[in-house]
Amino acid sequence: MIALKTGDIILVHTPFDLLPPTTWLSALIRFFDKTYYNHCKLVVCNWGVPFINEALVRGIETCNSNYNLKGKIIVIRRPKENFDEQYFAILANSFVGDTKYNFFALIQQLIYRSFGIWISTNKDLSTDKFYCSDYCAYMHNMKEWWKISPRELFNSELFETIYQN
Repeated sequence: MIALKTGDIILVHTPFDLLPPTTWLSALIRFFDKTYYNHCKLVVCNWGVPFINEALVRGIETCNSNYNLKGKIIVIRRPKENFDEQYFAILANSFVGDTKYNFFALIQQLIYRSFGIWISTNKDLSTDKFYCSDYCAYMHNMKEWWKISPRELFNSELFETIYQN
């Protein structure tokens, strides 16, 4: 496996399975986003050790990267531009534990991907709730980060693919 760096984005494909309901959601995300990947994770190195920050049902969580990536179908995208990795890590970690999951944004994404209409208020653009790809996009200062999906992260010119299995 390649050495992970702060700011790397890991896109994940979750294979469909009849039993776990989360795989149904993953399949729907892939269908409406027209992409192979349905989930995004953000690499943050703490004291030189890579961790994975991600938006899950319980909110933004972090865990050890070695445990988190075993057996997953992934692609790793690395930012092309240099940035302050220490500031990035501090900001990314500031959302861990306090930031909730943005369930409403999944509905917004469904409407946006189906009809090209983003239904939102300014309150929806706050950073007190995230889903996986808008968290990664926000951390990388992407324009209209609240609309970003795994497909845009996979296709973005801001990143280069450094690993794919």
